Amino acid sequence: MKTPYELAYRYVIPYIQRKLVLSLRGRGLSNTEIARRLGITPSAVTRYLKGERGAAIDLSNFGDIKEMIEALAEKITKGTASTYEVLAATTAITAYALSRKYLCNYHALIDEEVDPHKCGVCPQVLAPAASLAHELLNKP
Repeated sequence: MKTPYELAYRYVIPYIQRKLVLSLRGRGLSNTEIARRLGITPSAVTRYLKGERGAAIDLSNFGDIKEMIEALAEKITKGTASTYEVLAATTAITAYALSRKYLCNYHALIDEEVDPHKCGVCPQVLAPAASLAHELLNKP
């Protein structure tokens, strides 16, 4: 059975990073500057922009996730978020999405052993970390 951490690493974090890259590019930052602020390589930025990475899932129908990503992009644009703070916020948004069971059906699609109706692992384990998402994003 694929763990929630594998789901996070392979799908959710790349999705969030792609959305951040797109938002930061739309705000006028160069690929090099985006890479520096996110702590990723310029080639990774290019792959996100081309949709070669981070496009396997779509969480755009979850307004709360979209708002969190945009709030983080705003902090990054203003220069008020260090690379470590970006990492913490990205991880907290990931935990939040998983704890809200937003990816259960997708998890079941990629792993036939998962039964979203019986599984409560993510809410149980990740809810404490998920509560940090709002706290980190609302911090000046």
